[in-house]
Amino acid sequence: MPEVKKCIELSGINILSMDWDRIMDRIIKRNIRIKVIANPFAGGGQSHREIPGFQKRLEKDFEQLDFSLTNGPGDATRLAKEATANGFQRVIALGGDGTVNEVANGLAGSGAILGVIPTGRCNNFFRMLSLDATRENACRIIAEGEVIQMDTGLIDDFIFVNNAGAGIDALLTEYCHAGKSSLLSVAGMTRAFRAVMNYNHPPITLSIDNLTIKDQFSLISIGIGRYSGNGIKLIPHAVVGDGLFDLCVIKKKGKMELLNDLIHARNGKHINNKDVVLYRGRQLSIASSKPLPFQVDGSSYEMPAKSLTIRINPKSLKVLRDRKYKLSG
Repeated sequence: MPEVKKCIELSGINILSMDWDRIMDRIIKRNIRIKVIANPFAGGGQSHREIPGFQKRLEKDFEQLDFSLTNGPGDATRLAKEATANGFQRVIALGGDGTVNEVANGLAGSGAILGVIPTGRCNNFFRMLSLDATRENACRIIAEGEVIQMDTGLIDDFIFVNNAGAGIDALLTEYCHAGKSSLLSVAGMTRAFRAVMNYNHPPITLSIDNLTIKDQFSLISIGIGRYSGNGIKLIPHAVVGDGLFDLCVIKKKGKMELLNDLIHARNGKHINNKDVVLYRGRQLSIASSKPLPFQVDGSSYEMPAKSLTIRINPKSLKVLRDRKYKLSG
């Protein structure tokens, strides 16, 4: 108790005017070391304007706060590794889905807690953590959020935290990252139409655990989270910590039928349409005789040797989530 009392006195807290929960909360926050890895190029280059405001807001809750800016691809992973090596307990990705992915790869196996401040175009990962992407709420989650353990996906040693996809899923993600438009807007519909029109359908062998399917597929979406593209709910029942991938597979069909599926996917209603099939599994492989467009957490990924294997890594990442938000498990 003398040590606690001394710590309280050093913290400048009036013990008579505050309850013990608040006292301990303030002591803990003042001793947490926070590393913020900020991507100034996120959101089409708009992120850099928001960084000072986020820094000022976080300084209200944390005294041991350190900001680093990324300069290009791979920087966030390197900075995250350095942060954990230097004893930072929470590492915050300030940027879009690509920044979150890089930071998560840097935190692998460290036990450090990932936080997210969304400033990207799509911010699909943050949709799993909260419905409120305002500055105040994002910073509040860093200070007061619930720590959950979520699954990650592994392609060799590379981690993804939200989703991966082949075929039109990859093309649509690429087009959506070119602008902020909703799929239901004119611009969003145009991007979806381009994705549908520009895709050829090579034969694919898809293996999910002990099940093997050979067919022509328009879209294969592999989810830990529910969202891809610009908030498209392709996998509406995915749960982030159940130890399983959720897959949405759409077989080859007419272009207008496929476009209709994508429109319905905005709210997850496509799953009742013809030739839309959902699967669950712990490991899967995708093989094709021709190169496939493929994306991982919203970024293009080159498939090695025209095939790849993906496996689940259960509850392998600690993440801060809004305590009010329970949608994704």
